[in-house]
Amino acid sequence: MNLQLPSNQAGAQLISRIPSNVSTDESDLCAFDFVIRNGSSPGYTSIEFDGLRVRIKDAKGAAVNPTSILGGAYLVTNDDTRVDGQVNATEIVFTLPDNLVQIAPAQNETVSVFVDIDTERSDFNLRFVIEEPPSIDVSDVVTRNPVPAGAVQDSGFPLVTNWTHILGTDVQSAYTNYPNPFAAGREKTTITYYLEQKSSVTLKLYTIWGAPVITLLENKRQNPGLYQDVKWDGKNGDGDVVNNGVYYLVLEIRGDNGQGVTLKRKVGVIR
Repeated sequence: MNLQLPSNQAGAQLISRIPSNVSTDESDLCAFDFVIRNGSSPGYTSIEFDGLRVRIKDAKGAAVNPTSILGGAYLVTNDDTRVDGQVNATEIVFTLPDNLVQIAPAQNETVSVFVDIDTERSDFNLRFVIEEPPSIDVSDVVTRNPVPAGAVQDSGFPLVTNWTHILGTDVQSAYTNYPNPFAAGREKTTITYYLEQKSSVTLKLYTIWGAPVITLLENKRQNPGLYQDVKWDGKNGDGDVVNNGVYYLVLEIRGDNGQGVTLKRKVGVIR
């Protein structure tokens, strides 16, 4: 006869996946991975992940009504099972079916939380927050008693994502880069832009005197949407790190309808 003791501890960890910028209309955006660990030793029972409650906070720490930001939310388990969340005026609630996510002693399970951004708000910073242990529902699979969930990270609760900035869905307001200034040769700056239609995109760096530095994109054909996968490491076309100072990042967009726009922004470089 093999006697198992009830598990009595669980660990929780949030791994941010949210990009630094999002548009006001963006679907299937991964906000974070959520890791549950069975903190009991082998010989104890398994635990079950039953549910999760997530809030949205602004840059001042004030709660944001999720229905004003999201069109929906869902999580995906390791076996690709989708569980839709309930978005209400205070939080996003995920309730998992029985026996869906069970974690053996000293083991981890990860679920990924996705959101659909659907809002009229723009130029706005937010992050997703799991405020305290009661926001996480975990139980012992045998006794069905609740199991307390502590934070795996040293910082403890709340568990939070990185900040994300909601950009407007127009070319001018969406054109940005972060960080700015940035340490050339030691980090990269990420360039963000929005296309209203299928377009050819050219992105180049110049000195303040107009001398070319490097071409990042040259007449690249891209579909409508928000782009933030172009990065500059602070090197010129010869692979040398540029000097400290201010540079111009010039974005040229030529739409399929024949219309075009050229946008310029300053990028600060430090070393």
